[in-house]
Amino acid sequence: MVVVYRAAPVFALREFPMKMRKAVPSNASMNRTAVDQPFAVKPLARAVALVLAVGTAGLAEAAPRPLSSEWLAAKAAARASAPAPRPGAAADARMQAQRQANQKLRRSIDNLTRTAGAVAAQRAAQEAARQAARQAASNIPDGLAEGGLKVDANPDTAGWFNAEDPTQSVRDGHTTVNIKQTGNKAILNWETFNVSRDTTVDFDQQANWAVLNRVNDPNARPSQIQGQIKGDGTVMLVNRNGVVFSGSSQVNVRNLVAAAADISDEQFRERGLYGDNEGSQRCSPTPWATSTCRPAPG
Repeated sequence: MVVVYRAAPVFALREFPMKMRKAVPSNASMNRTAVDQPFAVKPLARAVALVLAVGTAGLAEAAPRPLSSEWLAAKAAARASAPAPRPGAAADARMQAQRQANQKLRRSIDNLTRTAGAVAAQRAAQEAARQAARQAASNIPDGLAEGGLKVDANPDTAGWFNAEDPTQSVRDGHTTVNIKQTGNKAILNWETFNVSRDTTVDFDQQANWAVLNRVNDPNARPSQIQGQIKGDGTVMLVNRNGVVFSGSSQVNVRNLVAAAADISDEQFRERGLYGDNEGSQRCSPTPWATSTCRPAPG
């Protein structure tokens, strides 16, 4: 901000006579020919006026002209004499920012620790349930057997397409049933499809292939999955009476579809899982596509 001082005008103090007419009484008897007497300024008044004039002139002469070298020098001197900021202010600000960052980091670590603890507890609960399921009694036979994995032999419902007959092997008390798929869409009809805890069903297929396992149980029982199911592609298990997975079950396939529905061969080959028997398309045309649609009712 530029401040401009305007000097007050200096008047020279000069003596001049001040004439005042003396008041005379209105009495007519008074002499009206009296001569006016001159009046001079008293010494005290002259001294006061002289001091004020000299002080104003000195103040005007002391103020430097704006933007002159003297004026700039005075401004610089004023800035230099101003109190400097405290040397540790910047360091204190950095320390405060660091403390806030450390608090946020601690909160993040605490949240991560709680989340990891919750995940570990859930895994432990799952493992405990799996161990309890393994120790529970089971009446499902291993491998290809009556009440276990049994191919449908009923002429009205039997059918085995685009896959070789199942074979099984036993090693260290564990049974493996292998099914080799020969086409991109295989249809396998089972009388029962129950997998025991010591049985693994391994579908030998390509990643973009699908197999439909249809269960035609004459006793209308749900399928029990207590063992393992493996495959590189899509495995579909359809039982109108339901599919039950126990705590000891394990599935390792690209896509798994377990449905309580009735899917015809034509629907599976031509329209997929989400197309009905009348040809109306409900959702994705491929049974292995990810979708939230419901299967077509039987």
